[in-house]
Amino acid sequence: MLRSILIFPQFANSSEINLIRKRIDPLYKNIRPHVSLIFPFDSPISDDHLITLTQDTLKKVDRFKIELKHLSGDLRGGYLWFEVGQGQKQIEIIHDSLYKNLELSVFLRKDIPYIPHLTVGQQLRGAQVEKLVQQLNKKNFLFESEIKSVSIEHILPNNDSDEFSQLSLR
Repeated sequence: MLRSILIFPQFANSSEINLIRKRIDPLYKNIRPHVSLIFPFDSPISDDHLITLTQDTLKKVDRFKIELKHLSGDLRGGYLWFEVGQGQKQIEIIHDSLYKNLELSVFLRKDIPYIPHLTVGQQLRGAQVEKLVQQLNKKNFLFESEIKSVSIEHILPNNDSDEFSQLSLR
């Protein structure tokens, strides 16, 4: 079964993100807005062991704030996302630390750079992404959240997210 490690930010104005996602993200109904730390992977590691690995990695990580306000994307891959501004470095450190675990290191995607982001659209054509980036960046979006935990999920066969662990930050 596929699993992933991610952050579910809580935004006061999350309805704005959900309005965008509802239109252009086929996974809108399957998973809440999130920032992926470890992309979906399939491994024989037990859930309990994965929780322990993640807890050990996070034991010295303090809560932190993130801010999203600029849209960008991957034209070739057809993705549209909000880039993490404030908090980017903390997320990169967590991402890199998790992948230093021997059991997780084999799943590191070396074919793409890790850019902390919150996806709002996917399966789009490159021209669509470019047009949406230009249109939506004319608005003054600002999403802020204090990150208090990291989650681990199962990705069910219908792509639903089944969060089975939520690990608190210091």
